[in-house]
Amino acid sequence: MNKGYLTLVFLLLLILVTCCTTSKNTEKIFFQKNINTLLDSAVFDRRRLVVPSPQDFKDSLSRSKLMERANLKMNLNLSPLHIILLDSIKPISNLNDFFSKIKYFKSELDYKAITEEDISAQTTLKIELSKFEIDSSKYTIISHTDFKKGLKLLGNQKLERNPPICSLSSIYFNKEENLGAFKMSIVYSGLDGHGVIVFIKKENGNWVIDKIIEDWIA
Repeated sequence: MNKGYLTLVFLLLLILVTCCTTSKNTEKIFFQKNINTLLDSAVFDRRRLVVPSPQDFKDSLSRSKLMERANLKMNLNLSPLHIILLDSIKPISNLNDFFSKIKYFKSELDYKAITEEDISAQTTLKIELSKFEIDSSKYTIISHTDFKKGLKLLGNQKLERNPPICSLSSIYFNKEENLGAFKMSIVYSGLDGHGVIVFIKKENGNWVIDKIIEDWIA
């Protein structure tokens, strides 16, 4: 086989591997640094939930008391909320549906420039919880594996009933690699949860959240 041809093939493979590595490093860094903002935007602490009854709307006094109860719940000083985080960041299975949705909200996010090789190169990324910059005053994050095993990681803390389970998808970038999008899902139990699409952009060399839209709700 021609030596020049082998060299070209090697260089192309090296470029592909380098691009994939860079993309995965970008994902790791983004999720590690922005996990608090993502949780703040997508998770509701059910311990603050007030469920009204028909009696709460019978007159202005009842409605006023309902608002008082709601305000009290919102201002309670609670312990950090436990979040169950799936252990891996996985590629999106239905990319056609995903791309059509993000095209509707972000027309400049041109995914037509992404090649099939780029998409097939997306691999599962293992989450390293120890590297996540978590606001411990708000959240205690537990890996889904540890949660399923029932490991005693919480000391004397009591785990909330139906703690939110969070999953993150791979990030898909445009050709210029200055815009990206991914999915995030929060499930509390059964048919109780919702999912969002998160748009990110590069500003002054750093990736920041640009927009979050509702994707599905159950």
